[in-house]
Amino acid sequence: MVELDRAVNAELPRAAATPFRVLVKAAAPAHPPPVPRAVAAPPVTVLRNGASVLVQPTPKVPTRPSVPSDQGAVGGFNIRWPDDDICVDVRHLLAAEAAISPGGPPSHGTGFDLTPAVLAQVCANNALWPLRRDKATVVLFAIRGAEIAQVPSQFVSSVRLTLANPDHRHFRCTMGVWNRIPGQPESLRVWPGSTVPNAQYLAKQASQAEGICNLAPTGLHRFVVGPHIGPTRTISGAFRQGPPYPPHRLPERTFDTPGLSGLAFTDAINDHSRPELASHDAIPRVGNDLHPAFAERDGSGFSSAGCQVVSGSQSADHTGEVQGASGDWHEFRAAAGLVTPPGGTQDGWEYDYLLVNGREARLTAIADPQQHDLLRRFRYGSIDPPAGQPRASPFGAITVTSLQKGLAAAAKTPSGFRDRVRRFANPDGLGHDGKFFGDTLRLVLAWQAADRGGRADGIVDLAMLKDLHIA
Repeated sequence: MVELDRAVNAELPRAAATPFRVLVKAAAPAHPPPVPRAVAAPPVTVLRNGASVLVQPTPKVPTRPSVPSDQGAVGGFNIRWPDDDICVDVRHLLAAEAAISPGGPPSHGTGFDLTPAVLAQVCANNALWPLRRDKATVVLFAIRGAEIAQVPSQFVSSVRLTLANPDHRHFRCTMGVWNRIPGQPESLRVWPGSTVPNAQYLAKQASQAEGICNLAPTGLHRFVVGPHIGPTRTISGAFRQGPPYPPHRLPERTFDTPGLSGLAFTDAINDHSRPELASHDAIPRVGNDLHPAFAERDGSGFSSAGCQVVSGSQSADHTGEVQGASGDWHEFRAAAGLVTPPGGTQDGWEYDYLLVNGREARLTAIADPQQHDLLRRFRYGSIDPPAGQPRASPFGAITVTSLQKGLAAAAKTPSGFRDRVRRFANPDGLGHDGKFFGDTLRLVLAWQAADRGGRADGIVDLAMLKDLHIA
């Protein structure tokens, strides 16, 4: 991840960072973790049947992670993955998980088979329609919180993955290329990698109270081949995040939340109406590019402050510019169709990048056909079905355009949501183009922050559509 202020292709949509932070100093190891207890939340104003009312949210009882992460103090902070009930990737899945996979949350190491059909079903469940862009006939993808049982040396029809929460220290994600060449059987290649920042960057942000790192939202992103410009080096031939994120962060505040024993990404304490988010141009940009991790397959010492990284490296020439791809990174680029050296004529090629949590991928893989209704969502990257293609919205007649119109209508009704929206948008000017990108994501986050007491993850389910009087 690099903060930047660069020109962006006007055809590419804006994006917004999914935001989430709890900062807690490391507890003394001699004592057991505290017993979770209810956390009182302040009253919030919500919209109910067209009227603004004050309600007291149900107290939250933090839970310990069902799939444990390695923990340990870094820079005085105990850095860990958040508990299920406040994890932006997982909380929206818990009810579906209980129905599809009874018996409690899956344990660390639970396995499942990832296939092209599973990825296609994820796209169908979420109105994510990857396009065959330029000369690219593949889709890049990542499964956050899933390790590869055995890394294949070629494209395969199925790969075995095991669940493993990110620990910000090792590779706990699967990076891949989904072959969708017309006329050929669809297939996958995968390598170890990470979609989360490393522990050192997290500790640095916690100690310096600066916007240093972030977590990319799940969904469908756009990448363009080109140089990743970092603070200490330039990496040629990387995959650049097309629309950089306006970061949503609360780096200056430290929270001691009962039940949380460390620094974790969570949405539980964010106020998405911060005045400094009033303009896309008034705040720093971040670009979560995709580049080599500069680490081998165990991931020790991987380099990322939020970028998506693949095991492997690149060498530097006499100018210091990183050029020669090596190891898994070289294979990843080749599998994506980049056959020239980094920095060659393929700069500018566009790719779709599908990012999904491992628990969601597993549920999609094991669900019966009728159970996929439980996994229907709109999220970052969702779009209305392309014209002339046999695809449908996961919610039938309800489309992303329907969601946008519902949000625009709610923004004109007196409520906490309207007050938040007016800080960065004119309710009369809210568009509805059928594309869930940066502007729509910001509206969803603002509505969730107002209606759900700050519990905003940017993911729209049937319950939210009903609350907006759309479903």
